Amino acid sequence: MAEPATLVRPAGHDAVLSCGRAGVFARCLRGEVRQPLDTARLRAELPAVTTGLPTGAALSVVVHVATFLPMMWRFARPDWPEVVDDATHGRSVGAIAATDAGAPGTDLTAMTTRLEITGGDVVLDGAKTWVTNGLTADHLIVLARHRPGRHFGAFTAVLVPADTPGVSRAPAPTDLMAGAGLATVRFREVRLEKRHILGGVGRGLAAFLEHIAGERFAGGVWSAALGRELITGTVEHLRKRSIDDRPLWERSSARHALARLDVRLRMLDALVERVAATGERDRLPAGDTMAVKAAVGELLPELAEHCLHARGADGLTAGSGIRALADDLRAFAIAGGSTETMLDMIATELARP
Repeated sequence: MAEPATLVRPAGHDAVLSCGRAGVFARCLRGEVRQPLDTARLRAELPAVTTGLPTGAALSVVVHVATFLPMMWRFARPDWPEVVDDATHGRSVGAIAATDAGAPGTDLTAMTTRLEITGGDVVLDGAKTWVTNGLTADHLIVLARHRPGRHFGAFTAVLVPADTPGVSRAPAPTDLMAGAGLATVRFREVRLEKRHILGGVGRGLAAFLEHIAGERFAGGVWSAALGRELITGTVEHLRKRSIDDRPLWERSSARHALARLDVRLRMLDALVERVAATGERDRLPAGDTMAVKAAVGELLPELAEHCLHARGADGLTAGSGIRALADDLRAFAIAGGSTETMLDMIATELARP
């Protein structure tokens, strides 16, 4: 069933619809089947539309444009043209339901959400958690297993309208990323036609892992812009604050600390630019997008904590934006694939001949 009528729609829902109506999503997608995301255009447009948004609302936009829409453009356009069109032009919101309530979030092959394929129908049972846009999405791409085992071919993706009987959702148990519509979504004997299967039986996990690279890239674009805002704002603060009539910015310790963080931010931005250039020619490079995610997970929380500390007591006041931001950015090292998981996969690539 759909969400209760009394549910207040989070800010991310409105941000997604506004971006779609403004043509942002249509400009960030292209006709290339293998790689529908226009990486150069996304890199140019995403910082502008997320500037000033709460982190939760910005996350809603990132997931919708960088994962949900590319998967829909690639696998659903022949069977669901109206759904793709609505999601592209700001008439609906999408979500990706991958993290399983019955398994560790980093172990997708241990998921317990099941898809039974019989005759002309499929039946979905299970639960997903930490679903961005899950509270108010009109459609969800759900990853489920259709047979036992950990092989990639044991998993299938299905498109689930949120108002299908048997679908229920509740807010995720967190106050982080407010506005992202984070939810636990449950599926109880959800019956769908076979045409809801995206990309074919057994192709779900491979398709998801390929397109999650787009979300990691978009997260890097957003994070690089956010990091630049943090550094710029902190420099301005330190130039205005003085001790013994000497601006804090004139102290070498303050200058060098921010300069070191700025060097790392420039390296992140250069890596994002490299991914964008590759994505214009071919599929997004998995190794580089994992490196982006690992870099973001380590740099952004550290940068936010430093900028919070640099503001002293001002940063701890009630309603302080920097304090709330620092809390949210701690999730960057966990959500969407933990930093440790990214490093493990990168290390595996290093050992290949």
